[in-house]
Amino acid sequence: MILTDRVKQRITLTAAQMAVILGLEDFLRQHGLILCCPHCTDEGHAVLDTENDPRAPAWKIDCKCRERRFLVAEAQPPADADGQLLVRAERVLKPVRLAIRCGQRKCVRLPLEIARDGDKVILTCRCAKTTVHPPRPTVH
Repeated sequence: MILTDRVKQRITLTAAQMAVILGLEDFLRQHGLILCCPHCTDEGHAVLDTENDPRAPAWKIDCKCRERRFLVAEAQPPADADGQLLVRAERVLKPVRLAIRCGQRKCVRLPLEIARDGDKVILTCRCAKTTVHPPRPTVH
């Protein structure tokens, strides 16, 4: 029997894609959501390799099937983490095979339902429902 290693496809992330990822990082952590490769998640490997040195010239977001790279010199400020960013994230991250999922074992393989309801965004998965309201202006 001949064993062959799967060759990973290498993808270069754009500055806009990385701004979305960085903008959502804290929000995802606070709500028990994860960023994952849907293909690898379906095969039982939901964890991404994101061990990065902030001083490195390039950052990585790898999974079992893809190597994703981003040149730090091209970085933009993180996008504002609001409901509209969640709605845009699916479209922006789909070309690089990344998706937002619930981190719970019974939900991780299922896509989130993201719906707009007036000025708020509602995220629904099998185990929870989260409503994201637009930010309120700061009054001084």
